[in-house]
Amino acid sequence: MELDVVVLCGSLRKGSLNQALAEVAVGAARSPLRLDLWRPADVLPRLGISPGDPMPLVVEQLRSRVAEAAAVLFATPEFNRSVPGYVKDVVDWLGIRVPRRPLLNKVCALMSASPDRHGGAFAQLELAELLRRAGARVVTDLDVAIGHANHEAIAHRSATTAIERLLARVEAALPERPRSVSGDLVQSL
Repeated sequence: MELDVVVLCGSLRKGSLNQALAEVAVGAARSPLRLDLWRPADVLPRLGISPGDPMPLVVEQLRSRVAEAAAVLFATPEFNRSVPGYVKDVVDWLGIRVPRRPLLNKVCALMSASPDRHGGAFAQLELAELLRRAGARVVTDLDVAIGHANHEAIAHRSATTAIERLLARVEAALPERPRSVSGDLVQSL
């Protein structure tokens, strides 16, 4: 049985390091994990709705996609030693408590790449705290923070190995799934 992991990239820039990192992660996934890079048709708007207002379509699509997934993998850039506003908007939209909370108890993992020497570590630390406040289970601890990054460094085998270790932690954190026994499906309650 495949375990669906949605990959969210926090960079809006074409050709970004974190977009490349997300694509390497998709390619590094092995069964039973299946990674899917979420590519919205529109950019998420800033959070600014009043109670009772309908959510924008792209937000509903994001919330549904995260709710369906077994886990979420974030690839976040770092600006001024923090998460960019777009990443904060993603977490805010996912953390709204109506009608459901897609991040509640959701397994989340983080990775980043940056041209600076810290590799986006400060952004990961901040993002981990934001996700925990939204109810997520963050299972990583700077496993993939690629410093002095460029596209060649991200494509290097050492980056892929780090991503594979990260994905193993994600898989280990996921709850047991139904298993086939003598051809019959055992259903979990």
